[in-house]
Amino acid sequence: MASIIFLALAAMVFARILRLPRGTWRYVLAGAAAVALATQLLPPGHPLRTDVAESARNLGWVGLGLVPVAIYAVFLARLRRRTGVAARQAGGTADQPRHPVGLVQIAGDAQLAAETETRLAAETAAALGTAPRLRSLAWRAEDGSLAGHLRLAVLREVCEIHALRVDPAHRGAGIGTRLLAAAEEIAREEGARVMIARAGSWQAPGLFARAGYTTARERAIGGGAAWFQMEKNLP
Repeated sequence: MASIIFLALAAMVFARILRLPRGTWRYVLAGAAAVALATQLLPPGHPLRTDVAESARNLGWVGLGLVPVAIYAVFLARLRRRTGVAARQAGGTADQPRHPVGLVQIAGDAQLAAETETRLAAETAAALGTAPRLRSLAWRAEDGSLAGHLRLAVLREVCEIHALRVDPAHRGAGIGTRLLAAAEEIAREEGARVMIARAGSWQAPGLFARAGYTTARERAIGGGAAWFQMEKNLP
């Protein structure tokens, strides 16, 4: 029985090291076990029976010595498979990942947009000696929620309104007017002389009109909707 166990262990180790087809070690074990069992039918002390038993023991010890090698081989094979799968999912291979060349469309580009905006600001600062100064204003309701938000960018003498939104539940309370007035005050302090805003026909451009903005450009976008570019000179 010990001889068969040794043979089984050696067969599995050698099959793994030699990268034989899956299941090959079973056939090797079956043949070796058949020989070992056949020699057990011989009379005790028979030279062939003794030689086979001794060979099986020696082979088993060799197999035990190669167990660490087999474990390393299995670990390395699995690592290579995982690396290959990750590379294929990324559109390349483990050795040389492939990337699309030329015009591509980026999905989920929030991080890319932020990086691009940062680099554009740096390039603007290098060219003009100053970068756009960004400010965000918000109006907080009594329950702690943000009822309105405005973001502006000041570049030398021009202040551009990038975003102005009031939550529908708080509209009609003058929050947009207060945010716009605060933005104009900041723009004056920053040295701006002109306010610029863009609003859609569905975004209450009348708010800007009531604050003294005039329509510098109107562009129809279909379906009865339009974009308005509105401007105001700061006193």
